Amino acid sequence: MKIKTICLGAMLFGTFTINAQKNHYESGELAYTNEKFFTAIASYKKAEVSTKKIDLKAEINFKIALCYAELLDIEQAEIYLNRASGLKYDKTNPELIFQMGDVLMQQGNYKGAKLLFEKYQDKQPNDPLIATRIASCEDAQTIIDTPTKHLVQAEIQLNDTYYEYTPSFGDKRMNELLFASTRPGTEGQRIDERTGQSFSDIWTTTRDAKGKWGEPQLLPPAINTEHNEGTPIMNKKKDVLYFTRCNVIAKKNIGCDIYYSEKNGSRWSNAELIKLKPEGADSLSIGHPALNDRENVLIFSSDLPGGMGGKDLWKSDYDKKTKTWGTPENLGPEINTAGDEVFPYLDKGNQLYFSSNGHKGLGGLDLFKANIKDNYTWESPQNLHYPLNSERDDFGIVLENENRGFLSSNRNNGKGLDDIYSFNLIPSIIKIDCIVKDATTNKPIPNATITLANSNNETYEIITDAEGLFTFDQINDQKRYVASGLNYSLKVTAPEYVYASSKLSTIGLNESKKFIEEFMLYPIDKPIDLPEVRYDYNDTLLQIIANKVNSEDSLNSLYEKMIKNPDWIVELQAHTDCRGSEAYNLNLSQGRANSCVAYLVNKGIAKERLVPVGYGENVPIKDLTCETINKMATKEEQEKAHQRNRRTQFKILSTDYHD
Repeated sequence: MKIKTICLGAMLFGTFTINAQKNHYESGELAYTNEKFFTAIASYKKAEVSTKKIDLKAEINFKIALCYAELLDIEQAEIYLNRASGLKYDKTNPELIFQMGDVLMQQGNYKGAKLLFEKYQDKQPNDPLIATRIASCEDAQTIIDTPTKHLVQAEIQLNDTYYEYTPSFGDKRMNELLFASTRPGTEGQRIDERTGQSFSDIWTTTRDAKGKWGEPQLLPPAINTEHNEGTPIMNKKKDVLYFTRCNVIAKKNIGCDIYYSEKNGSRWSNAELIKLKPEGADSLSIGHPALNDRENVLIFSSDLPGGMGGKDLWKSDYDKKTKTWGTPENLGPEINTAGDEVFPYLDKGNQLYFSSNGHKGLGGLDLFKANIKDNYTWESPQNLHYPLNSERDDFGIVLENENRGFLSSNRNNGKGLDDIYSFNLIPSIIKIDCIVKDATTNKPIPNATITLANSNNETYEIITDAEGLFTFDQINDQKRYVASGLNYSLKVTAPEYVYASSKLSTIGLNESKKFIEEFMLYPIDKPIDLPEVRYDYNDTLLQIIANKVNSEDSLNSLYEKMIKNPDWIVELQAHTDCRGSEAYNLNLSQGRANSCVAYLVNKGIAKERLVPVGYGENVPIKDLTCETINKMATKEEQEKAHQRNRRTQFKILSTDYHD
C-alpha cells in the first residue's frame, strides 16, 4: 500500500538505530521490513554499488523500485524495475513482471501493461488478481474515452508539495474541511523514515462565503501527536471525531488503530482507543473509519485474519448496553478481493464508497460505489469511472451532495504527492431555440405566446421578441427550462393566427443538446394559396399530365397539414377567371371545389372537416379584375393574369373539430 494508507500493514514502528556498518544490504532489508521506504532506498543504493553479485544486484534494484512505488514516484520505480529486468530478475521472481505491468498501468500505457500481465499469467496462472488486471487493461481506454460529466479540480488553496488526503466535513453546513497532511508544522518534530517527511497530522480549514478556503490549522494535541494521524470522519452531530492513529513505539511491532475524540464547544477530549483487534494481535492494523448516521455501524479497513487477501473492509456494530463495539465481520467477497479495499465512506443513504486495486479499474486505487441491500449488506460495487478515477491512486471520497464532493488523488496534474480535489457533476445543458413565422409570408411573428409544459406538471409561458424568437435556456442560476428525463410539449398562439404545437422528449438524453423548433402559424379565416391545382378545360376533374402536372400532389400538402392538425375545419375555395357567364363560373368552381374535397375524403380526411365553396369569378386577386386585365398590352399578359385568378385556396374556419 501507498503512504496514504496510514501504515495499514504489519510493520515495526520502532526507532531503529543502524550503526555505521558496511552491510548496507542488511540495513536496507531492516528498513524495508519496517516499511521505512525512504531510509531503505538510501541503504539499498549503497548496497547495489558495493556488491558484485548479479543476482543480488537484481533483487536490490527490484526492492528499490518497490520503495519508489510506495513513495508514489512511479517514474523512478519504472527505472529500477527495468534495471532488475535487465539483470533477469524475473527468472527467479515473476512478480517483477506483475509490478512492471502495474507501473505501466499507472502511466496510462494499457497496451504495454496488458502484454506484461499476459506474460505473468503464463508463469503464475493461479494468481487471483491477474485476470482482473488484464480485463482492466482491455477496458480502460474505452472508459477514459467515454467520461462521466464530472469536473474534477485541484483545491490549490489546500494542496502543498507534501501529502494532503482524505478530506471530510467538520461542521453541519459543510464549510469546515478536515484532512490529513505531512506538511511542516505537525505536532511531532521527527521525520518519518517511511516518507522522508513529517509524520501526518489532521488539519482543519474553513470556507468563506465566496468559497475560498482559509489557512489550514492543526487540530490540538488531544488528537494530533508525534505519531501518524489521519483519515478523519465526524459523526452526524459533528461532536465526535473518529480517525486513524499509527503509534510509533521503540522496538515494538505495533499496527494502526481507530480512535475517537469528543468535541464540546471548541474543546476536544483526549482521544480514546476503540478496541477492535483480537487479544494478542497488536501487530495487525485497523484504520480508515466510516460511520453511519445512527453511529452504531463502523466500517473500516484491516488485515485481520479471515480476510480475502490484502486489506479488506470490515464491519462492527455498537452495543449500547455494554457501550462497546462488536467483533468485526468481513464484508465478504462481494466487496473484498485478493487486493486491497481501503478508505470506506457511507453516504446519507448508507451507500458504500471505497477504493480498491483488486476490482477492475484504471490503475492504482480506483473509487467504487456499492448500493446497499439490507441489514448492511451491499450489492456488487461499480467503478465510478473517469475522471473521478484516473490511472493513479484515487481514494478518500466525501460527498457534499449527490452531485459534488471531494476526493484524494496522486494523479499527474497535482501539486504534491497526494492532493485534494473537488468534483462537480456538470448537468446536461439542454435548450430549445424557437422561431415563430407566418406560414403564408415566412415573416416572423413578434409577441407570439409560447407555452412550455413538462411531464412534471411545470408550465412556463413566454413572449417572442421582435424577430419571433425565444430560447428556452436558463431560468436562473439554479434552474433551467429544460432538463433530462422529461417529456415536453410546446404550444404557440398569436392573435389572428391558428395555434401550432409540437412535442419532444429528453428521456434517455444524457448529453447536452439544442433543439430547434420552427413554428409556422397559419392565419385564421384568411384564404391561403395551395400549390398549383389545375383542371381540364371546361371540366372539374383534377388534371394529371405525366411529368408536367399532378394536381393531386398539390392537394397533398393540405392533407398533411390536416393530419398534423386534426382539429382543423377548412373551407376549400375554387375560383375561375372572369370569362363566361357568372352563373356558369359559379357552377364550374363549385364542381372543382367538390373535386378537391372528394380527393381529400378519399385519402381519409373526415368529410365534416371540409367545406367546398365555389366563388366563380366573384373574388379576383386584387388588381386583377376583368377591366384591369383587358387593358393589358398583350394576349400573353392577359392569359397569365386569368390563370392567376383560376386558383384553389383553403381557409381555416375553426380549430374545434372533435371526432
